[in-house]
Amino acid sequence: MLRTLIVLLGVTVCFLGRTGSARAADRTVTAGTMPAYPPGPQQEFAEAYILGRLEVGIRFTYFVLTDPGKRIFSDSSGNGVFLGGFTEGISIDGLAEKQSALPSLYARYRINDYFAVEAGWETLGAETMTYFGHTDGDVELSGLSLLGVGFLTNDTRVTPFAGAGLAYLMGSFDHAPWGQGVHIIESDDAIALLLNAGASIDVGNRLEVDLAFRYVKADVNSRFYLRHGSATSNHASWSFPFDNWAVQLGLKYMF
Repeated sequence: MLRTLIVLLGVTVCFLGRTGSARAADRTVTAGTMPAYPPGPQQEFAEAYILGRLEVGIRFTYFVLTDPGKRIFSDSSGNGVFLGGFTEGISIDGLAEKQSALPSLYARYRINDYFAVEAGWETLGAETMTYFGHTDGDVELSGLSLLGVGFLTNDTRVTPFAGAGLAYLMGSFDHAPWGQGVHIIESDDAIALLLNAGASIDVGNRLEVDLAFRYVKADVNSRFYLRHGSATSNHASWSFPFDNWAVQLGLKYMF
């Protein structure tokens, strides 16, 4: 699936890159077609800081974990698990990606033709897989990202870019019904490193398509508590590896 998306991304960029038309000239026309502001400070502010600079859009993300079956402990047969041991009844030994069908919001502000800052809302999720064939629940992450983005400005409709930044991801664990109130797992917030590279494609009417690859490095510290009646014990601590590669498709509007 990921290989197919990569091939489609490359074909799309090559096709749209041959449509011609200077990007810089198109930006000038775009700004001129905006609704006129009343003369005065409002118009001056918009022309100086908004038009041709602010981009707002939505994007879809498909990601693949790089280490979904990381092993930390093992039993006498060499079977690995994330935490604890089989004698303790703890058996999470892998993660399965949970893809979101909903797009996320993002915005870019162009400092100049070659550099921009980007803010976006990020979501990641994975279902825990156990040695015994069931799930204990889902690890869920969501939060704000902030990146610096550089552009290779040119005279075509396709503008390559690359960026780097950080994301603050709020962690939580959605327990499976069978273990609620007995097996308690808590996942901490995480600081993630983000790297991306791709291209913005001008499709006209102040709309651009973003196609990108992204790498995320993140570890989610977690704890397992076991409840016996009114007593609760801190049973184990570990880290879920959330490093992943992703393909992203976005559509944004240039003011």
